[in-house]
Amino acid sequence: SIALSNIFISMFSAMAESGGVGRFARFDRGFASGFYMFTGKMVNSYVANHFNWPVNDIGLFLPGL
Repeated sequence: SIALSNIFISMFSAMAESGGVGRFARFDRGFASGFYMFTGKMVNSYVANHFNWPVNDIGLFLPGL
């Protein structure tokens, strides 16, 4: 649990320094790829296809990706 704590503390610190989750996702592609929904829009193609929902590219919502 200490190892996970060290990982999350550094990630949360970087998130706070960048100005929030949305801004952090602009610069960390790995973090952004873990989103299922962003601003109320489905951005995960696997989940969207499974439920036959429309999917949006997260890059449209995050300039700089």
